[in-house]
Amino acid sequence: MTTQTKSGNVPPGQEKKLQGTITGIEPFDKAADVAALQQMLRNASCETALADFLVRRSNQQRQEIREGYKEATGRELMQAICDVTSGKFQDVVVGLLDDSLQFAARCLYQAMKGLGTDEKALVDVLCTRNRNVETLAIKETFKDIYNVDLETMLKQDTSDPFLKLLLTVAAANRDEEPSADIETQARKDADVLFKAGEGRPSGSLDDDKFIEILATRPLIQLHLATFKFYDQKSKKGGIQRALESERCSDAIDGYLALVKTAKGELVEFYADRLHHAMKGMGTDDSCLIRTLISRSEIDLANIKDEFQAKYGQSLSSFVKDDTSGDYCNILVRILSGSPPAKP
Repeated sequence: MTTQTKSGNVPPGQEKKLQGTITGIEPFDKAADVAALQQMLRNASCETALADFLVRRSNQQRQEIREGYKEATGRELMQAICDVTSGKFQDVVVGLLDDSLQFAARCLYQAMKGLGTDEKALVDVLCTRNRNVETLAIKETFKDIYNVDLETMLKQDTSDPFLKLLLTVAAANRDEEPSADIETQARKDADVLFKAGEGRPSGSLDDDKFIEILATRPLIQLHLATFKFYDQKSKKGGIQRALESERCSDAIDGYLALVKTAKGELVEFYADRLHHAMKGMGTDDSCLIRTLISRSEIDLANIKDEFQAKYGQSLSSFVKDDTSGDYCNILVRILSGSPPAKP
């Protein structure tokens, strides 16, 4: 089974010192953990113990425990836990038990099932990938679990230009090696982007041009050359600020995610996502759960630092203000990544 890696969503050559909050437990004893879970699940009020148990294990360790539990009991661990949990706490537990591909597929499906569409979830899962193989694996997992092609559901739930962006990203046809003449191609692309965006005489953004370049050119080429040449032309402070000055739309949100991905600025991207999910009235719980779980072994520690620096308050304090009960406890445990201090 696939697990998260620290470099999972960072363009080649742009890896920074990233750190998750969950690293796993050593020494790891699968048989002992399976036995402990069996005992734990006999207790109807096992939420606190279960949260501590799951967060102390890495995703890979959880997958081994799932396999061991099935071998020992003949039951799926996921079902056994769902029998004794409920609500948003259960949503977090299920997400922690998924491997990273299953979780990505689950987030996509939940974003589109039923009435309404969670466009931010589609952007977060699809527009922040830096290797074609990741996107292809997510699509394959989606089809295996839900027996429908991802593209089919996207066509039912979204419309152009956002649909075209998602279909282009989902096609996983991004060039992964820079052009032979990187400067010439980058200058040409920068000029096309400028004329399609802030440099246009009037009218709407030319989405086709932005999709073609942002979703198919090598990320390292975009970051080191194309955006540099664009910024030299820009009157608005660069491509990111130029896009932010456009009228808000799901497509613009996707373009900004692609720009952040190319620039290796996903830590800032997710810190902003989390702040938006909790500011003001109400909470975007799906964003909160999705981000904390998916980044827990990649860069969640960095996201916490960025959040504190940018918003002057700890991410944990925001979570505590916006959530409650066992749901709050397990989210805070993911953020801390270590057992609570004993009195």
